Amino acid sequence: DDLIHGRIERDLVRDIGEVYWETYLAWQDYIAEREAATSTQRLWEFAKDKFASGLVGVVDEAQAEDGLYEAKARRDQSLSVFFQNEARLRRLLGLPIDDPQILFPSDAPIEAEVILSRDACLQEAFTHRVELRKQKTQVQSLELQLCAARNLVNPRLDFVSGYRLNGFGDNLLDDRNADNVTTDGYNSAYGSLFRNKQTSWDLGLEYTIPLWLRSERAQVRQLELRIAKARSALSAQE
Repeated sequence: DDLIHGRIERDLVRDIGEVYWETYLAWQDYIAEREAATSTQRLWEFAKDKFASGLVGVVDEAQAEDGLYEAKARRDQSLSVFFQNEARLRRLLGLPIDDPQILFPSDAPIEAEVILSRDACLQEAFTHRVELRKQKTQVQSLELQLCAARNLVNPRLDFVSGYRLNGFGDNLLDDRNADNVTTDGYNSAYGSLFRNKQTSWDLGLEYTIPLWLRSERAQVRQLELRIAKARSALSAQE
């Protein structure tokens, strides 16, 4: 769960940064197209005055007007792109789409040369990349499974001990304990058992050597191959 949440947070931060700079670029494009439309407007007005004075023909005046319409179309198109990126940025930030206040990028891109340390970047990536952390966790899990599987095929040496209560008697259930032979009476087996006078204990070591174990050894070999594959994948990702 932590890896999934970490990947979601990383992707969200990345998407917000990308959309922010796309919105910044769209706003700069709109400003450029707006200035171009203003210049074209002045050119058309100049051509219109010249046409009224008879200095230019109708073709020149029509070309200036056509250029004005194209400049206004590009200006409106760039503004539409800006609003689309602004809406995407709002959705990523969890802000309402119908808010009348428009989000304008305030930060400009860094124009100075940025020199990064490759070793520091690699170390940070090896530590925080979600894919690498997930793969390392998978390798550790397989190693623990291999350790448990190997324990099934190894010899075992166990310390064993026991303590028992014994019951003696000719009858299993009998209200009379006297057997007319001994002083304690062993007529009832349960009666002598509950008197707790016949006890025994034992201590010892038990050594077990497993034989054959074809399925267990195959499981160990399978886990070894899975670990080798997982380590190879981790190396490729790094």
